[in-house]
Amino acid sequence: MEHAEGAPPEELDKEELNLLCWCAGLLIGEGRSALPLLALVRRARCSSLDPKVVARHIFEAAMLSRDQDAAAWESIWPAARGPLEEFLPALEAQAGTPHLADHVLSRLKGMILLASTTWGRAIADLEPRGPDQQALREAQGRVDVLEATSARQAVDLEAARRMRREDNEEWLRRVENLARTGDRLQADLEAARRMRRKDNEEWLRRVENLARTGDRLQADLQSAETELRRRLEALEARRWVRIGRLLRALPPQSTD
Repeated sequence: MEHAEGAPPEELDKEELNLLCWCAGLLIGEGRSALPLLALVRRARCSSLDPKVVARHIFEAAMLSRDQDAAAWESIWPAARGPLEEFLPALEAQAGTPHLADHVLSRLKGMILLASTTWGRAIADLEPRGPDQQALREAQGRVDVLEATSARQAVDLEAARRMRREDNEEWLRRVENLARTGDRLQADLEAARRMRRKDNEEWLRRVENLARTGDRLQADLQSAETELRRRLEALEARRWVRIGRLLRALPPQSTD
């Protein structure tokens, strides 16, 4: 069953915005601003609002607010023009329907001229009849189809551009993250190099200290060996003196 779970969100938004246009027509018909109404449906979005439907709602509601027929549009146009030209661009921006304001305003002006007691008859006389009228209607139908297709293509193009911007932003974030990561790695590498240099310098100082200590120990050892030989030689000389005395190899020591 179609819409078994309810109408799609965009269809609901379309109905909400169409009803808003009717209410806006009531205010515009009195020469009042309809902008405050948009705040009541600020979340509503519809990329396929029909300019013909919007124009008809505003056209009929404006006359209802004054309890007059369509011919009165000619007299209220000066007062309604400002609120109308203020409301339509804001509606287009909020709904997201491309070129909505221009199309609605163009159709409204045509409807007002046709309803005018001054210009309506002249415009009606200029309209083609018979086969020409049928051909014109068919051409208008093709124009409507082209406008709808153009609107959908414009929406698709904007969606593609938005997706491309988002992709570009995502890649830019990735590049920035990689750049920051590279900076951190470079800083860590430089810190490791500094630490390695400090460690190498520390080990070099230790090796130099050990070398100097070894030199001092070598010198001390040589001095000790020299002193030891000297003492051994002195000891050896005294020992032989004593042995000689014992063997009476030396004359007795004088008692004087």
